[in-house]
Amino acid sequence: MGDKVRYGSGNDAVLRWVLYNAWGQRCYWCERPTDFNAIQIDHLLPKDARKNNLDDLKRAYGLPNDFDIHDPANLAPICIPCNGRRGKGNRVYAAVPLILGRFETAREHRDTVIQQVRTFGASMGIAEHLLAAGQADLHDERVRTAFVEHAPAIIQRLALVDETKVDFLTIWYVDVTLEDEIQLSIGVSLNAHGRAAAQILENMCRIDLERVLEERADELVGQIREGVREALEAIDGPAGPPTAGPPVVDFIRIDIDSLGYQNVGAAVEFTFHGNFESSMAASLAQTSPDGSDLLELQGDAVVFGTFSFVVSWHFSADPADAYTGECVIEDWKPDLSTTLASWRSSS
Repeated sequence: MGDKVRYGSGNDAVLRWVLYNAWGQRCYWCERPTDFNAIQIDHLLPKDARKNNLDDLKRAYGLPNDFDIHDPANLAPICIPCNGRRGKGNRVYAAVPLILGRFETAREHRDTVIQQVRTFGASMGIAEHLLAAGQADLHDERVRTAFVEHAPAIIQRLALVDETKVDFLTIWYVDVTLEDEIQLSIGVSLNAHGRAAAQILENMCRIDLERVLEERADELVGQIREGVREALEAIDGPAGPPTAGPPVVDFIRIDIDSLGYQNVGAAVEFTFHGNFESSMAASLAQTSPDGSDLLELQGDAVVFGTFSFVVSWHFSADPADAYTGECVIEDWKPDLSTTLASWRSSS
């Protein structure tokens, strides 16, 4: 690989592998754990942006004029669905909070990515074999058999180097029906500690995980809707803030990223952490300053965020007596836009 680590300068497969691991083996856009074979390299500032627009974006992000758009500080791993028509695609984004956060993360990973790409070829061939294993098609029966027979020995060798690295995520989906008949598959990705917590929750405490997730998801969607409505009504229009109708969900994704537990006196407390993504639309109305005209807008919002909630169960209680705390949105990044729907005279 060339002296300078950047997209298109050498073996992009190595760069893709290093980015994939630097970002926690997740798609940076939807934040879901994703198989390496479904990962692509994405440019945060689009590589095909027109020069004038690219210059505007560089100024918005405070980047120097000679900023290299193919530098690792502008690269991240993205899954195929998010890089396609439902997700990010080739849209050009302004410096809104949800993009700024991802951009900052890419810059934080930059030095690690460069260092690992540069040392990849000095690994006595081991890195190349590991990369080949990571790219292997697990749908091939022969490949699956080889993994089952030989991968445990590799994991044992890893434990001899650093036992804290011997962990993995299991991923499954819980199908729930929310208010307004919204069908949702909640992604649950847990490590060894999280899986142990889930087993205690369901087997010892006899608390139904699906019921807990359905209740909290309904509450979370309600909070997101209210937050979107408040954010849209805070927009400063020509005649001041508009009035917003109830937001309608266009798309919603909810994932559980971790589940922990601890004893608190004579009770056991389970703490769920997760992230969400949603797009919503709402009708906005605003009168002109003299009250003679009515302006009708459509407000659109794309929001990303994180949340948590707690389930507490006393050792002597029935499952129905488990206490479930309210869902708390910990981080909130909205991207708002409005379009003119209609205009009419109210005289």
